[in-house]
Amino acid sequence: MSLLSIIYKVKATTTWLIRGIVVFFFYLALKNFIPDHLVSSTSVALIEPYSGAKSVGAALDHAAFTLAFAWANDDAGLLEAGIDVLEIGTEPTDAEDAAKLRLAMIENDIKAIFGCVSSACVRLLIPIAEELKIPFFYTRPHEGLISSRYAFFLGSLPNQNLVPSALWAMEEYGSRVHITGVNTLYDRVLGDIARDTVLKAGGRVTGEHYYGANHGPISTVPEAWNTDITDFVINLTEGDTLVSLMKLASMEVAGLERPPQFLVSLDSASIADVGRYSLEGHYFTSRYPQDFGDGLVEEFRQRWSKEMGPTSMLGVSETSALLAVRLWTAALKKTLFRAPVEVVAALHDVQVDTGETLGAIGFEKNQNYLEHRQFILKILDGDGFKAVSSERELIKPTQYPVSRSKQYWTSLVEQFNQDTSGTWVFEEDMVVGATGSGS
Repeated sequence: MSLLSIIYKVKATTTWLIRGIVVFFFYLALKNFIPDHLVSSTSVALIEPYSGAKSVGAALDHAAFTLAFAWANDDAGLLEAGIDVLEIGTEPTDAEDAAKLRLAMIENDIKAIFGCVSSACVRLLIPIAEELKIPFFYTRPHEGLISSRYAFFLGSLPNQNLVPSALWAMEEYGSRVHITGVNTLYDRVLGDIARDTVLKAGGRVTGEHYYGANHGPISTVPEAWNTDITDFVINLTEGDTLVSLMKLASMEVAGLERPPQFLVSLDSASIADVGRYSLEGHYFTSRYPQDFGDGLVEEFRQRWSKEMGPTSMLGVSETSALLAVRLWTAALKKTLFRAPVEVVAALHDVQVDTGETLGAIGFEKNQNYLEHRQFILKILDGDGFKAVSSERELIKPTQYPVSRSKQYWTSLVEQFNQDTSGTWVFEEDMVVGATGSGS
């Protein structure tokens, strides 16, 4: 090869190298410039209480949403809009609160709503979402009994967790069942469903105890919480009430043996709050068996561990927060003008591939509740769980429990609304006697 050819090749290589460097820096400049100045961002509202009785349970949901939105912004393409999150640190409790929230959403041009930790919040926000024609995503388990084109529910319905758990426990332990919960709309409805399930299966409900909002310190557990009377307990409680109950139940009492409990509202991420010693030997339900394997959810778990610490578990609600954000962003990308009405329509045409554990997640046509798998997990000593029942087939959601008519459930909710003046929370304890003839 001649010296002239070598010089030509070096010159050509250098030219392309310089061009590549220029293009690279031009790309970086555009990437930093376009999202902020040429492509408008999309604003969403995140509603999770920062203080009060609900704040502890909401903190993990809030962290998951924050992480999921940050991840979505990191992955945004050159010409894709970023996401601006308006954080609202209180849940609406009445029509006046809802009106203030509505105004804030209009002023901030909110295109989607995420969050809430209670049925009361859900029912106050849905009319706002319908009026503004924007999607609303709720990630926690839900009692059902409500539908809206604009409300999307990622948590399980009673027929997807409570009912199969109760039937499995009756086969495993016996037909004498005690039900306990908090005196709210959610637990009262679930209590009705649990009672119907037990009685229909030929069992006996040894009593029901629902703790009011102002019950004060819990000093004792229900008398029926012993194996002489009850084979197992369906425990619907959560938060401080669950902590108090389980710590009291775990105390050793001479001559008294406590029955196993099925903690229907317990999520794996909440176990540390209750105390593992108090929960050892009891059960909870989950949509996955705790080992993610690979894929999107496993990557999110790794990000979660890095952000929250290696001992903080990723629970179902936190995973659902990720899925809500991913489904919304996937629908957003399918629209031409990013209009919320277009996004609502597109949400039934998109799926998110989560990996081997959960598979592809998406809403079926005309169905704003997700299908779910169901696992029953026993809480072991140390850090372990044991899957004792695996329902790997997807369970379709049943919005109105088939144990009663749709009119019954509609009337029940209307009555609760009147009794609680629209707050969905009862102040006093409610104790119900035994029902059924099973033994």
